Amino acid sequence: YKERKFNTKNTVGKDSRQTAAMTLQSLMEADRDIGSDSNLEDPWHGALGLHLYLLAQRQLYTGQHSNAMHTALQLVRYEDVLDPKDIYSLIALASFSNRFFGQCSRAFIRLESLDSLTEEEKEKYKDLAMSIFVKNPPKDPPTRDTACPICSAACNPWDQQCPHCNASIPVCIVSGRAIFTQNYFTCGRCHFNIYERLVRRFVNCPLCHADLQEGVRNQSSSGRGAGRA
Repeated sequence: YKERKFNTKNTVGKDSRQTAAMTLQSLMEADRDIGSDSNLEDPWHGALGLHLYLLAQRQLYTGQHSNAMHTALQLVRYEDVLDPKDIYSLIALASFSNRFFGQCSRAFIRLESLDSLTEEEKEKYKDLAMSIFVKNPPKDPPTRDTACPICSAACNPWDQQCPHCNASIPVCIVSGRAIFTQNYFTCGRCHFNIYERLVRRFVNCPLCHADLQEGVRNQSSSGRGAGRA
């Protein structure tokens, strides 16, 4: 990118001092333009978002409705790299299939508020939501609370952040579920996490394909280890 900026800004016939000044200015402008783009600094963020999006669809269409819903709910972290319409449509479909009508209702509310949709599209979502929730109250079935691995406060099993201590809760790149244990495996290349009980099924990381022998097993009783959230 910086090389393109350099080539675009410079013209033939300038002396070396002018060229150096123009090059410096071009690079400073480039850094300023992209400096706030976290996706360029951390390309794995986008890679994981797409990975989870495809995983949720695969789980949904193979009848793993609970797993599909948990994975789809992780996608709200990735509105910066995925189309929000795709995210919340998938959450609505997976939650409906899993009969979690509270989550399904929240997804429809988000869809109906998207500025990117036309009024005609919003009306179609409203009509579809009405047809669902007339027969099914927008409530979720009871779930067993899970404990934050940092402060032990109660969390929903799909939470991405502890509501008490605000600790970020990592996601398993194999199952798509949030990790509420200190016993997990971290890939040595992409630094994302896998449930310890699932890692033995793989020789290579399912996200970046690195050799998992170079990863780290986290088994400490306190602290979160080296993995990404």
